[in-house]
Amino acid sequence: RDTGHDALIVLPEAAAEPGLERVGGHMAWAGVARLDPRRVAEVAALPRDYDLQSTLLRLAAQARATHILLPADAEKAGHGIVHRAETLDARGRAVVARLVSGRRSWFDRYVLAPVARLALPRLVERAVPAHVAGGAGVGLGVLGLVLILFGFPALGLFAAVAGTLGLGLGETLAGLRDEQGAARAQSAAIAGLAALAIAALGWQQYRMGGDEVAPVLALMLVILGSLAERAGLYRFRRRWWASPPAYLMVLWPMTLLGAGVWGLALASVYAIVTLASAIETLRSQV
Repeated sequence: RDTGHDALIVLPEAAAEPGLERVGGHMAWAGVARLDPRRVAEVAALPRDYDLQSTLLRLAAQARATHILLPADAEKAGHGIVHRAETLDARGRAVVARLVSGRRSWFDRYVLAPVARLALPRLVERAVPAHVAGGAGVGLGVLGLVLILFGFPALGLFAAVAGTLGLGLGETLAGLRDEQGAARAQSAAIAGLAALAIAALGWQQYRMGGDEVAPVLALMLVILGSLAERAGLYRFRRRWWASPPAYLMVLWPMTLLGAGVWGLALASVYAIVTLASAIETLRSQV
């Protein structure tokens, strides 16, 4: 916080990569946080064959520059200081893997996370905007809704699940770039897509088979699912609890078997059990 003193960002020597210069005290230089302008003038007075970077570093170290270590909590959050591009790439992949693997929903952990580990590094490398990934998800979701309404429920639900994956990738990209508004919008879009797919399936089952129970079950599932999401606070969430894409994963195999109505009933039971567990969890915290 001393605005007039040199400050160097350092790493413990044991943790430093080859190529980072040592600055004494078992520390290695990792960057300049602050440098007195007089150091530049001192280097300018030296012969031209002196290395600018190394000389500035040595002069700052001789002037007893303050050493700033990366905080331990920052390291745990995935931040770090590296020298080589290969190490930076490996660290980035590890951060992405930890980000998506630590989610509490089973759908995110076991379905979205493997896709994200493959796709996100490439999307980040190519600087793909979060809204592009989310837009692809929306497009797949709309295709899924059309297929469901035109009598292809299994194929439509598959496309809808793929749409939630696209939106999930977009949400994760937005979170990585600290675009909180975009992340919240894509999270809401996932829930909206799931609700529309459920409603479309209920209507399709009624229109094609004349089953009046299907729209009622679909409406009940949307309401129960919304309440369960509202009650299931993230920090208390259990792995097995339902999430909007999880309902689609329950419905999809049932529609493959030609039992769409039974799928809606099964997903509704899942929502009821999730809601009951969420309420009891909240009660235990009061």
